[in-house]
Amino acid sequence: MASELAFTLNVAARLALSLTLPPGMTVLVGPSGAGKSTCLLALAGLIRPDSGKIVLAGRTLFDEHIHVPPWQRRVALVFQNLALFPHMTALENVRFGIRDQHTDAHEWLARMRVAHVAARKPSTLSGGEAQRVALARALASSPALLLLDEPFSALDTALRAELAAEVRAVVTQLAIPAILVTHHREDANTLGERIVRLRDGALDA
Repeated sequence: MASELAFTLNVAARLALSLTLPPGMTVLVGPSGAGKSTCLLALAGLIRPDSGKIVLAGRTLFDEHIHVPPWQRRVALVFQNLALFPHMTALENVRFGIRDQHTDAHEWLARMRVAHVAARKPSTLSGGEAQRVALARALASSPALLLLDEPFSALDTALRAELAAEVRAVVTQLAIPAILVTHHREDANTLGERIVRLRDGALDA
């Protein structure tokens, strides 16, 4: 079954949203406090909505009777601060997320063009290198859904556009839905196959 995402989320005073997203990149935009990050956290299972339903690739992750824990959802979330494990090398960080024993961590580092940093720890990486390692870790987990919460915001415009375009190409190849939260208008205009605007926790017409 295609990795389509359909959800209705109600989080008290923060979010009331219903969407169906096919594979590809969706950009979620809106002012601070609009509910963008709340949406991602609910989809990832890190917060529990008050009501609603989440169905990913035909599998119910949340409804009034079901709340699948984050580690069983096949949902990868890349935070703005990347959340790389500081005591692990880049290669160990990528290996940590692998579910399929046939997945090669070296291959994902190479795919994100950071094979040369495999033995280095996050504190020694440039901003762009750390972003690529975090993305390699997320994608190596064989996700059915990729969530990106402002992961490129610390990068300059040229590097942000380059890296985001590479991620969009991988998402297209994997045929999974992805949601990118961003405040950068150029990201929304150039990267999103769909743009969803939020305001006050709801769709902004």
